[in-house]
Amino acid sequence: MKKILRIISIDGTRGSGKTSQIAMLSKYFKAAGLQCLTLKAGDDVKKGLEAISLTESFLTKDPKAIVILDGSVARPMVTDITTGMSTPSVTDKYRELTHSYEKINHHYGVACFLIVMDDIQECNRRISKFKESTGTPSQVIDNLSMESEIVNGMRFFDNHITSKNIKFHVINIHPKNSMIEINKAIMDRLSEKFEFPKIKKDSDDW
Repeated sequence: MKKILRIISIDGTRGSGKTSQIAMLSKYFKAAGLQCLTLKAGDDVKKGLEAISLTESFLTKDPKAIVILDGSVARPMVTDITTGMSTPSVTDKYRELTHSYEKINHHYGVACFLIVMDDIQECNRRISKFKESTGTPSQVIDNLSMESEIVNGMRFFDNHITSKNIKFHVINIHPKNSMIEINKAIMDRLSEKFEFPKIKKDSDDW
C-alpha cells in the first residue's frame, strides 16, 4: 500500500535546477488544492533541524499539507566525507539530524531526491544565468574537481552507512534535459511510492 505523500526533499548538484524543480512541485500541489510549504534545509545541521521542527509543526496543523525541503542531509555529509572526515566523525556530527529524518520518515514518509549532473561547467553557466535573471546572490563553483567528487558521492549515497535508513532517489540528468523532463522523472518516482492528488495540466503549463 502506498503512503500518502507529505514530505519531499530535493538536493544535489549546485546549478542542476533544484530551485526550478521545487517551484514546479510547489505549483503542482497548490494547483491540486493542497497547502505547500518550502523550507531551506540543506546548509548545515542547525538549519536542517530547524526545518524538520517546522515541518512537524506545519503538518500537525494541516495533516493534508505537503512540505518541500530545499536540501537534505546528503550533500553536507558527502561534502564532509569527500574532504576527508572519517566515517565515525561524520556519523557523530549528523547523528541528531539523521535521527530526526528517520523519525519523520517513519511517521510521514519522506521522498528524498538527489538531482545530479556531471557537467559542472554547465552548472556554473546556469548559476550565472540564474543570478543575472533574478538578482539572487549566487556564487559559481570554484573547485570543479571537488564538486565532481561530491556529485559522484551523492550518486552512490543511497543506503550509505552514515545516512542509516534514509532512502535517496537519484535523478541523473544531462544538460540537454529540459525542466519538464526532469520534473516528469521526479513525478514518476513519486507515483511509484506515494499517493497524492493528480491534476490535469496542459503540456505548456511549466
